[in-house]
Amino acid sequence: MNDSLQRFDALTQELQLVPGDDGNYIGHLNGFPIGLKFIDPEGSGLLLFHTRHLLPAEAKELASVAYDSEIISLVEEKRLEITHDDRTTRFLSS
Repeated sequence: MNDSLQRFDALTQELQLVPGDDGNYIGHLNGFPIGLKFIDPEGSGLLLFHTRHLLPAEAKELASVAYDSEIISLVEEKRLEITHDDRTTRFLSS
């Protein structure tokens, strides 16, 4: 198992996620449903993380989320993309 797959496996275990459909792993974090998927683990590798919440995409609460400085750096470096849809937030990392 390569290093990326080992880290993904460790992350799914740490978050206590269980395998779902289509290579997704699902569970809950602080009461919110979450999902995780590792896309193309043999190539460049992308990590897709999403969480479900009760807010519409235009909610002011989503626009005012205060991210950790490490998250802000990853977004600025274009290594992390965060998108908000109605009741879903997605984090895509390469």
